[in-house]
Amino acid sequence: MLSWFQSKKTDEMEQYKTVTHLARVIADFSPVTPNNPYNEIAVKEGEILTVLREYENGTGWSLCEVQKTGKRGIVPTGYFQYIKPNKKNPSE
Repeated sequence: MLSWFQSKKTDEMEQYKTVTHLARVIADFSPVTPNNPYNEIAVKEGEILTVLREYENGTGWSLCEVQKTGKRGIVPTGYFQYIKPNKKNPSE
């Protein structure tokens, strides 16, 4: 089964802005439906994410990767804050 991002047409993907910023999760998030068709991922407060893409039309979702586990999926943008990388270790 293709993920939500994989099933989108190329022209629809152009609505995304590619970014690679670090962010810290500020509140736990769990998808409402397990094995959801949109590839939402659960995140825990304090985890560090790499934000890979932001949806530019205001939907409030971003494609992220959890640094510790490498798991990728979409996360509501209200559940994380962008951080400046610490030169030693961004997860500290």
